[in-house]
Amino acid sequence: MKPSRLPERGLAASHPARSAASSRPVLHDPATKAVQRQGNSLIFHRPGRYLNSAIREGEFKLFIKWTPEGNIESRELYQVDGNPTEHGNDLAGDNPSKVAAMEKRLLDYLAAVHAEKPTQKSAKRKKQKRKK
Repeated sequence: MKPSRLPERGLAASHPARSAASSRPVLHDPATKAVQRQGNSLIFHRPGRYLNSAIREGEFKLFIKWTPEGNIESRELYQVDGNPTEHGNDLAGDNPSKVAAMEKRLLDYLAAVHAEKPTQKSAKRKKQKRKK
């Protein structure tokens, strides 16, 4: 069963670190304006083909690009409300404390859910697909 379906069936998530949120209230009640998530963070993690992760909190989104060895290659911070395409205005250099705080929350979450880490194999697969 998908974690997002657990609350509507009266069940608790089996993994306490997962913070799945149901979109059911938004779809069934026009007065509900947004999905309620614990911690107000939205996390994206694509360690395989794309080698990146991101965390969105409010109007800010932090991208982390990984090396094939699983180390952080770069960090980019965008204020998406004013820059919806998330290109050309990296604010990471001007906001080191915000980057550090968001990175910590992202990495703590990934560790808590035992997220897959980038590997040499996934990077090779990406290069092979480009050649075709």
